[in-house]
Amino acid sequence: RGRLLFPICNLQGKVVAFGGRVLGEETPKYLNSPESAIFRKRRELFGLHLTKRFLSPNESRVLVVEGYFDFLRVYGSGFRNVVATLGTALTDEHVRVLKRFVPEAGVTFDGDPAGEAASLRGLEVFLEGEMSVKVALVPPGKDPDSLIGERGPGEFQKILEQAHDLFDFKWRSLTRAYSPSDPAGLLKISSEFLETFAKIKNPLLLDHYLKRLAALL
Repeated sequence: RGRLLFPICNLQGKVVAFGGRVLGEETPKYLNSPESAIFRKRRELFGLHLTKRFLSPNESRVLVVEGYFDFLRVYGSGFRNVVATLGTALTDEHVRVLKRFVPEAGVTFDGDPAGEAASLRGLEVFLEGEMSVKVALVPPGKDPDSLIGERGPGEFQKILEQAHDLFDFKWRSLTRAYSPSDPAGLLKISSEFLETFAKIKNPLLLDHYLKRLAALL
């Protein structure tokens, strides 16, 4: 089929599907095995069977990247606490699986508008699953694979150390799209935040975020 195949393993390390990356210009760029009784994209995370032994409740976080190449580059550069989604958005099932290993996730998606939108959606899935989350912002036009390849693991480490929490990331994203000094922008920012806050189950965290938003607005 002219594709580079990646074996997709379940948590026990058994191959349950394949992901195919086209080598030419055909579409779709990526093609996964169809879902079956043993393979559900909403649940499986690429590489978790390898990284699970490096994860524990004492580990600060698990890194979540977008694709096979990002996983291979990050894992091969010494960051063993990484998994990748299978070309799908993060789901509540992904969060339930990850919560078994660590208390916090670090979402590291591509530095473009689509990647930022995916990050925001992912953040809310973690919130609903009551798992702490931060976002590491990769420079525009880069992804973890290209960033490490061009600038080295040290640059990627700096980005991880500067990760934003949910509130800061959403504020940054919304205030680039809407002006808080404009009444229409103020309403849009407020409503977007309140939709997110509605998914927070911890009352102390909700109170903290509401006070921060009130102070800024």
